[in-house]
Amino acid sequence: MKKYLPLILIWISGIILHFLYDLTGRSWLVSLFAPINESVWEHYKLAFWPLLVCGIAMAAENGAINMAPPVIFSLTHTAFTMFGMNYLYTGALGVDNILALDIVNFLVSTAIGYWFLIRYARYEYTMGTGITAVVSIVILTLMLWWLTFNPANLPIFIEK
Repeated sequence: MKKYLPLILIWISGIILHFLYDLTGRSWLVSLFAPINESVWEHYKLAFWPLLVCGIAMAAENGAINMAPPVIFSLTHTAFTMFGMNYLYTGALGVDNILALDIVNFLVSTAIGYWFLIRYARYEYTMGTGITAVVSIVILTLMLWWLTFNPANLPIFIEK
């Protein structure tokens, strides 16, 4: 059970983040961490921040440079899974606006991301790999923030 407690906390955090923006009166500061609309891109924040925090917590044990590669693996695989599953059931199957599918997508995507996090945390990485991963995490974070306020005119950014 101890191994799965972080995943359960990730799921709970994602649920809280889902409602936080509206609960705080649509604070611009909260919009950096919580979705501001129902687009798939914005809902990636529900997985991104809890997984990042989990990775940072694990870095206390494994070292920041050594945890950065598993964190970026986790964040990117979660994104690919979340976006891929969404477009599988909306685009390929034509199913849209079914809350149960969106919830399953979140649970599965974060579970896969968490698996990558713990799976690759046991390896040793070079300093160069660790620094590259840290830079990648920073770029992904800045991209997430930038696209919150400047979304592209693409389906991934359009509210469902």
